[in-house]
Amino acid sequence: MAKNGITVFLVILAFVAGGVLGGFLGITFFGAPPAGTPSDTPIEPYSHTIVIDGVNDFYLDRERFNTSSSASGFFGYITWDSDYLYVGLNGSDISNAGLNYYLLIYIGANSSGTTLGKTYNTQQPEIAFSATHHFWWRTGDGSSGMDAWNGTYWDETGLNFTGEWNQTGAYFESRFLLENLGTPSSIKLHVSMIYSEDFSETTWSSVPHNSLDVSGSYDPDYESYYEFDLEDIIAPNTYIPLYP
Repeated sequence: MAKNGITVFLVILAFVAGGVLGGFLGITFFGAPPAGTPSDTPIEPYSHTIVIDGVNDFYLDRERFNTSSSASGFFGYITWDSDYLYVGLNGSDISNAGLNYYLLIYIGANSSGTTLGKTYNTQQPEIAFSATHHFWWRTGDGSSGMDAWNGTYWDETGLNFTGEWNQTGAYFESRFLLENLGTPSSIKLHVSMIYSEDFSETTWSSVPHNSLDVSGSYDPDYESYYEFDLEDIIAPNTYIPLYP
């Protein structure tokens, strides 16, 4: 009987000692994690809010992207928070006063869309993903708008983008309310610039950088795209371009 009592005492002592030692060393004994370990702390999705004021406050190490025209000084910027998708572009043609220079953004937002882009003069690209929304901004007069694919054609949404974009010199930034995109959990994205003048039409400065067969050519298709998981912790520019 005495031996049994000693055995029980030693087992209880082992459990107590294991719990104390585990808590001190951060090691789990007997299946119970010590309180306050990282496993008790939820991991938040990646998030960075951009103020739309014409000042570039994107994180260059995490949110800057090469374009097909980076050799000429064009760079893209992409990030998001729980409410907005943010897209920026820096390059000399952003400040061009001509009325035939456009910045184009195609978005795929978790619903059926189209792989056929909107026509500008005679340029109409094939898109590498199913796009649901299309934003355009004209450098010369600052006019802008967004179209949504209605199952048959690109239809104007009528959304007012006053205060949703800003431009300072060669830098442009914009934001898109995720609620207006259907509150997606992931976003497919392509960015480019085009020139729509007769007999001089071109497309360049694409994001991803490898989406155009030849940057600065006439009517190229968009051969790659990015897909960002808005619920993940991964920084934007760690994603790689995707192909259909």
